Amino acid sequence: MIGEHALELPKSYANHNPLNRNLPRSLSVPAFAPAGFLNKLNIQIFNELYYYKSGNKSLEQLTPLDAFFYPLDRLLNWNRLYGKAGFVQYQMVVPKDQGRKALREILSYIQQSKFPSFLAVLKTMGSGTGVLSFPIEGYTLALDFPIRPGLLPWMEELDKRVMEYGGRVYLAKDARMSAESFQGMYGNAARVFKQELNQIAPKGIWQSDLSRRLGVSG
Repeated sequence: MIGEHALELPKSYANHNPLNRNLPRSLSVPAFAPAGFLNKLNIQIFNELYYYKSGNKSLEQLTPLDAFFYPLDRLLNWNRLYGKAGFVQYQMVVPKDQGRKALREILSYIQQSKFPSFLAVLKTMGSGTGVLSFPIEGYTLALDFPIRPGLLPWMEELDKRVMEYGGRVYLAKDARMSAESFQGMYGNAARVFKQELNQIAPKGIWQSDLSRRLGVSG
């Protein structure tokens, strides 16, 4: 699927608010959803049905913003599909010049592991302006991994592959990255940010669990 912003609305939409963000939510995942509901077989069947739902034909239609950008939000409590243990979202970005090679290697590494991702979102990205800004010109990939024994140590290896291509992980979604990986991904930007932070808030006055884990504060 590919989307472009509509420059104008058909007359039939004259009484509609194009910015209405109230998606209908008629279904909800029960609290007792089985932990193994998301598995390779179920996802393969779902993907096949979703892919062929349009009858294998090209279809152009007007779609509300939320229905396009947040399709999962139609399902209340969709996160329960991952079971009580939950999931970790891993979002990274790799530079454009070697993005294709990087993504092929990273996805191959994931495919060969025992930690499948059942949801993936791939987007192009422009550069950011902040000292620790996540965006760089390239491709960003977000993956949801069900929490299982050994997942977090395995993600350290995933970090190394992202770093090999000059990529980085999105700090706003991070809950497990090591200080070493952070330094490797953000390099000089991390040092500059820490210096500026120490000038504004000396002696670690401003701290968070994230800043302590990544060695930013103090």
